[in-house]
Parts: sequence; structure tokens; C-alpha cells
Amino acid sequence: MYFKGDIIITDPMYIVKCEEDWHRCEYGDNLEALNICTYITSEHGDEIGSDVVSLDTSKKLGEFCSDSCMVSIMSLAEVREYNPEFDQELGKYCYSIIKNFEGEVALFEMEEDDGTDQRLYFVGKGNINFRTDFFDK
Repeated sequence: MYFKGDIIITDPMYIVKCEEDWHRCEYGDNLEALNICTYITSEHGDEIGSDVVSLDTSKKLGEFCSDSCMVSIMSLAEVREYNPEFDQELGKYCYSIIKNFEGEVALFEMEEDDGTDQRLYFVGKGNINFRTDFFDK
């Protein structure tokens, strides 16, 4: 998915205004129902907390968590247009914002050497190169 502008990495449940909207967007799978069209989403196995790390410097850029077993990277402008106050009650540990990102974000899957576990992570390549920590599928 191509992004240009500020992006947010978080559980899509955290940006939804009400339970009806959570159902309407199919629990994060169809954010277009909320007019959030620039996004990439993945399901994962457990509640998680994860870091966002620079691929160039290994510096931690932020962190996020998820309670709904979903993680999304979304256009921050589109999120704010839908819900300008989404972050009023969220702790900063719940989401990461990467300012002025221009590039591609993709989801990757890695299998453990023994073949038992599959791990997922996002990678952003562009003017800022980053990845999320691994999380279980």
C-alpha cells in the first residue's frame, strides 16, 4: 500500500467512534465503510504490544498495542477526518505516528525454523524505512 503523509499504526478498534461503526467496518477489515481508504490491516493471534523500529538506525520510532487482534497502518488525515478526537483517551503507547512518510508499506510473514510458528510484521520502505516487531499470526 502506498502512503504519502502522516501515518498511524494501531489497533483499528481504537479509532472507531462507537460500537455500531465497529460492526459496520467489519471489525477493522473494511475501514472504507468509515471513509478510511488508505490503510493496510492484518489479523494476529493474541493481544500485543509492539515497537516500531527504524531500519536505517535501529532506533525505536514508537510503539503500539492491540486488543482486538487487529493491527492497521492508516492515513492519519483520514483517521482524523473520521474521528478527530480518537486519541483523547488513548495512551501514547497505543499508537505510533510516523510523520511525512512517503513510500510503500507491506505485510510480511516469516515461519520459524521448526515450522511451528508463523510471525507477521509490517515493513515501510520510502523516505523513512521502518518495521514493526514480529507478532504471531
